[in-house]
Amino acid sequence: MSEGARRDDAARTVLAVGVPVAARYEDGLPALGALDPLHEAPGHAASMSKVLREFGYVEYRRTSPDSVLGEEIRSAVMSSGSSVLVVHVVAHGALAESGDRGLYVVGSDGSALDDPVSSWISLIESHPGKQRPLTLFILDLCHSGAAATLPWHQEMPTGRRRAWVISATSRKGKAFDYRLSRATTTVLQQYLDGTLRVDPSYRHIPLPTVGHEISRVVAELNAAEGYTQQIEVSRVPFTDHAQVDDLPFFPNPGHHRRVSVLSEVDSGVASLLDETFDPRHFMLRGAGTELLDRGLGQGYFRGRAAEVRTLTGWFNGQGPGFRIVTGKPGVGKSALLGVLVCAAHPTLRTPTQPLWFVLPAKPARNDRLIVVHAPDRTSPLGWGEFLVAGLYLQHVLDLPTERDPDLARQLGLAVPMGLPELLELDLARRTDRPHLRPTLAALAHAKGLGMPERVVAHIAAAFAPSRSGSGPLPHAAVRTALAQARFYLRREIDVDGTTLYRLFHEGLAEHLCADPYGSPGQEQTS
Repeated sequence: MSEGARRDDAARTVLAVGVPVAARYEDGLPALGALDPLHEAPGHAASMSKVLREFGYVEYRRTSPDSVLGEEIRSAVMSSGSSVLVVHVVAHGALAESGDRGLYVVGSDGSALDDPVSSWISLIESHPGKQRPLTLFILDLCHSGAAATLPWHQEMPTGRRRAWVISATSRKGKAFDYRLSRATTTVLQQYLDGTLRVDPSYRHIPLPTVGHEISRVVAELNAAEGYTQQIEVSRVPFTDHAQVDDLPFFPNPGHHRRVSVLSEVDSGVASLLDETFDPRHFMLRGAGTELLDRGLGQGYFRGRAAEVRTLTGWFNGQGPGFRIVTGKPGVGKSALLGVLVCAAHPTLRTPTQPLWFVLPAKPARNDRLIVVHAPDRTSPLGWGEFLVAGLYLQHVLDLPTERDPDLARQLGLAVPMGLPELLELDLARRTDRPHLRPTLAALAHAKGLGMPERVVAHIAAAFAPSRSGSGPLPHAAVRTALAQARFYLRREIDVDGTTLYRLFHEGLAEHLCADPYGSPGQEQTS
């Protein structure tokens, strides 16, 4: 698949058509065995067009409202005016009783169209030398799984496919009450309003993830309305799933929102936002202000003069070709590397000058610098002095100013050395954040790579005793708490693009599992 087809500025077009059928009556009553008229089909097609416009799609210009559907689709898939196309059809579907036994759309006159659905897919896939848009068929038809599981199409190498299918049901199944259309518009709207999210590093919502969410909503409709249907999605080998993660059908709304977190520095930094380089991580660590909620104005990094000089020389091309910076969590590794990266990186250097100008040795601008933020997955029990200092300093800053030197000295010497005391000091100053501790307590039970926010919402509710009612915490509350707890968290990405969260230190998890609600009096350490 060409890179041009994956670009965020790709021209996107949607052709959404609902096909009602003329009702047949006998003696004033609906004829026995007559097709449902599907009066609501055009409305569901219009809803699909509306939600896709929010993803940057424009509607395909139809020749006329009553033009032949098959001709319109053939024209759309052969059009050179767009690189990404969604074809949504809400209609009756029928399998041919003889011949190719293929899937056909039933027209408004109650008769099957001349060309099977497979011919539209073949028109795209059988002509690799011709320009065809990358096309997603969303088929709300009975038996539409026949189009999603074409044997010859499944045999194609995944990377060469230009046609993809989400169907309402299996080849032998029935489609009920416009469920695929309703579920698809619901899921897409939830991605737009933030109810559903994939990790911000993803430029596009993975198609398998969208399919999974649609299937979930269809299952809910099955349970509520009766009758069962199960959607089908174009299948790919397990080893090829990574190749469909960046199909550009649905741009990730959260990807663009990442720009706003850099509003305190030059807007040119926004161009660096990708899945491997996280400028905000390096700037906040380099500033030494994350624990203090002081933003990115003045830098507070001090000390580590020997390490600064050694690494500055290395950044400037001196010494061995490979260096390792190691140490227990909180010892200041990220702060040291963050401030040096800010100084050396050609785009970060100028807007972050206040963060690194006090360094005893400063790296030169390095136009060949490549930076990757890849958090480690270990949880050693050490507890570094940099983190201790930051947590306790924030506690001291929250206290009234102490003007007596002796009392100030005592206050400084009273810094606790144990993890539970430090955590409780920090949480004690955040009494205006009622969902923070329940969220941390929930994440203390995370296993493996971490816990998605949807699960956090359910578990955190059990640790919020003052909350009335049942059910999970609201999405907005969980996301606010996750943002407030950012320093304590490690973020990973699941195979479907979902962000996973876990506590960055096993000692935090042990303490919060043992005392999720907070024992009275813990905050008195000072």
